[in-house]
Amino acid sequence: MKRFPVKASLVALALLSATGAAEAGKMTHPMVPVGQMQDSSQEVVKVRQFLATGNDLSKMKLPRLQQRLHRAETLREVPGLPPDLDQALQEEIARITREITRREQAASDQPPAEPQIEDPPLPPYDPQKAQDPPPAEPQIEDPPLPPYDPQKAQDPPPAEPRIEQPPLPPYDPQKAQPEQQPAKRANVNPALEKQAQAYLNDNADVRTMKRKQLRKRLSDIRDLLATNQLTPETREALRQKLASERAVLRNDVAVDEGQPTPSQPQPQTQQPPPKQQGGNANADERVVLQDRRPPQELDDRALVRRIDVYRGVVADDRYDAEQRMMWQRQMEADRRYLRRQMIEERQQREARLRQGDYQFNYDVQDRYAPGFDVPDDVFAAEADDAEIAGVLAAPPRRDIQRRYTLDDIERYPDARNAMARIEIDTVHFGFGEGYLREEEIDKLDRIASILERILASHPDEVFLIEGHTDAVGSDAANLALSRQRARAVKEALATYYVIPPENLRTVGLGERYLKIPTDQPEAENRRVSLARITPLLGQAD
Repeated sequence: MKRFPVKASLVALALLSATGAAEAGKMTHPMVPVGQMQDSSQEVVKVRQFLATGNDLSKMKLPRLQQRLHRAETLREVPGLPPDLDQALQEEIARITREITRREQAASDQPPAEPQIEDPPLPPYDPQKAQDPPPAEPQIEDPPLPPYDPQKAQDPPPAEPRIEQPPLPPYDPQKAQPEQQPAKRANVNPALEKQAQAYLNDNADVRTMKRKQLRKRLSDIRDLLATNQLTPETREALRQKLASERAVLRNDVAVDEGQPTPSQPQPQTQQPPPKQQGGNANADERVVLQDRRPPQELDDRALVRRIDVYRGVVADDRYDAEQRMMWQRQMEADRRYLRRQMIEERQQREARLRQGDYQFNYDVQDRYAPGFDVPDDVFAAEADDAEIAGVLAAPPRRDIQRRYTLDDIERYPDARNAMARIEIDTVHFGFGEGYLREEEIDKLDRIASILERILASHPDEVFLIEGHTDAVGSDAANLALSRQRARAVKEALATYYVIPPENLRTVGLGERYLKIPTDQPEAENRRVSLARITPLLGQAD
């Protein structure tokens, strides 16, 4: 969560402008003669249409409210606006601002629920869900209205060009499946087994390798594992080597990008440790548990660290029940504060983006460019910001001769693989969980910042979020879980970052595209992917 200093929040500015609404309504526009204010103009028609919608603000989600506020402020700048419409827009700005303020106050005043130790931690806070019945799933075909553009409003949109599209071959479920299969069906390849053994016997110090060399080494190991043609013993040993060596690269990238170094997942034990009154906190965790400072006195990293520790001890029945209930209440209070902070920071970034205070020096290319070295897919934790931006701005890997639907991209690997993608492995879901905890959302900061800048300069770009699982569990359960996780990342990006939801699409792919073919739990298979799909959808035309 990157902070930007501002002198006043957007909400405060909007309230300030609203206080003068009554006085301003008595005046005509100072720069435009009354005779030039024609109610028949398209601009005035657009204003009237805008004011005729959005009567029930309480049913709008927060991102939609903020977008409506931005559009109302934009419409007030239309030249020749009649005084009655100018006053109506000011009143609408004040009405939206009061609703946003009401929700923020409700979030801060809402008492924590009585904790249930058996239940999982609460999902990320959604003000709409907290006050109204759950809304229906938003329809992609009916996205929120884009910001008003007077220039575009003057002329009717050109007719959609007809493109002759070659028919896709009949859908074959067998061909749509990736080649890799779960490990139990592996056939051993002696040549690949020999290569794997060479890596296992190579004791080179990867900490001294250059980043490019280490990344190539990890890619080769992943390719060997993806063949699914190794003995079970070699495969498991190679997975462990991959985990230890990729940690070196990820720590190096985190330090360079100013991010917390990723913690290593703890191996699961078959038997729980013996129950004891004092729990099992280490010295660092005990210091965190003794820190009773209010959340506003902690920086972002310290606050997230405290929530992480609370989450661990609340689920540990070796602690006293009364202590765990106290930590549960404090954890929820910290999360509420963290949500408010992320919303405030979103408003600050939105103000900066409106002012053009951003930089994106990459040429977003929508057409195939022969000779262009399209980057390989990258893991977010192993790539710096420049490499992530390069992947999301890169052209297609081949010539795109037709428009694809989202269903086409989901079904046909050739369509899916036409664009480079980012494997977002920086956020972690709980076992079987389809939502993101608040303390995980700031791990999207790097990718979200790049998306914000791309969309600020190219507002029509569309990105696909894919949910993936490992092969543990049934196909149906994994498919449903992968869809939930993709939607959870979309909701986080649209709520806490300046990323309109209509620029994001989601699909769930379950265990269809395993990075490492194994029916054992594997972190590299539990991921969410992100790819720019504008060229596939034909938006560039």
